[in-house]
Amino acid sequence: MKLSNIFTIAFVAIVIISSALLTGYFFAATDKILEDAAVAKLQIASESRASHIETYLLQNIERLKLITSRTKLRETLAAYNENPNETDRDTLIEIIKDASNSLEEIQQVCIIGLDGNVIASNSNDCKTVETVVGTKLIEDGKNYEKIFFINLAGEYKIFTVGPIVLKDKLLGVGLTVASLEKLRQIIRDRTGLGKTGEVLVAIGNRDERGYLFERLFETEALTGAEESAATAEPIKQALDGNQKVFLYALDYRDEPVIAISEYIKVGQMGLVAKIDVSEAIDAPKEKYTTGAELIIIAIIILVSIIAVVFSILVSRPLTRLTNNVNEISKGKLDIKLDDSNIREIQDLTSALKRVLASLKIAILRTSMEKNELELGSEPDKNIK
Repeated sequence: MKLSNIFTIAFVAIVIISSALLTGYFFAATDKILEDAAVAKLQIASESRASHIETYLLQNIERLKLITSRTKLRETLAAYNENPNETDRDTLIEIIKDASNSLEEIQQVCIIGLDGNVIASNSNDCKTVETVVGTKLIEDGKNYEKIFFINLAGEYKIFTVGPIVLKDKLLGVGLTVASLEKLRQIIRDRTGLGKTGEVLVAIGNRDERGYLFERLFETEALTGAEESAATAEPIKQALDGNQKVFLYALDYRDEPVIAISEYIKVGQMGLVAKIDVSEAIDAPKEKYTTGAELIIIAIIILVSIIAVVFSILVSRPLTRLTNNVNEISKGKLDIKLDDSNIREIQDLTSALKRVLASLKIAILRTSMEKNELELGSEPDKNIK
């Protein structure tokens, strides 16, 4: 095999092996970079949404306090508890109507007695209140302010309850009912979430959970019977109160996603920000892969050209030197040996020059003709 071919094959083999190793490392690094980028975006989305929701829910509690902390309301309720009468009841109704008029998002305000019965309301329609009277909601409301999400006639509402106290004496429970429209606006903001990204909020527990709003891919959602054990694990973990990062988890469609779970304590809600792996990882990786492949091909072509040129630069003086040796072996001692910039080849050339000079001196001393030296001739087979 020619030396030039050996050089070319060696160079190309080294480049191909190196490219394969670098490609594997590049793809692994690309996956990590894309995963980190997706997680960073989702963390911003989940934290901002969770903070916004928590702030809004706390505002509902503050709105309730603004109503129940009114001195006239508490004094009138105390008098009513001592002596129930229509006059005090009408006064309570006027107070809460006046208070609720300045709170646009509050649909209903109710004053509930310690016996669980509604004393006064700013609305004649108390069906929503009657639905929860006597439940844990009222009992909790006697002790502290709390948020509940209750599904009424197929629509969730925000119920906020809290104690009404005068001089450390519990008088009753205040209750407000608000729509989810403000929360809907917070959740539906899909800034930075791409085409498949979304924020989910749910209440309940991992086995019996309810989503407060329609999901982005609601028509593709699996039923309970179709779900695998790993389906919707992020929202399950969120409802368990865990804040976690999920890589390649399954969502409610059984599709692989990158997700982050959050728990909003004030509303006892689970929140998940997620995006499909196909969008966050696969699509951009394909673009990087195509670019990397083109670069690798270009490198192989360039190195192959360099290898050919290099092999020519190395093999050409060796070929020339070999031809010179052949000419000398034929008795051509006046041949000119060219110098080389390659050290090893130059050493061979210098050695050959010394041999050639020695031959010339030997000829001069012996007065032999060049053809008498029989350089390059075949030995006589008859000589034994």
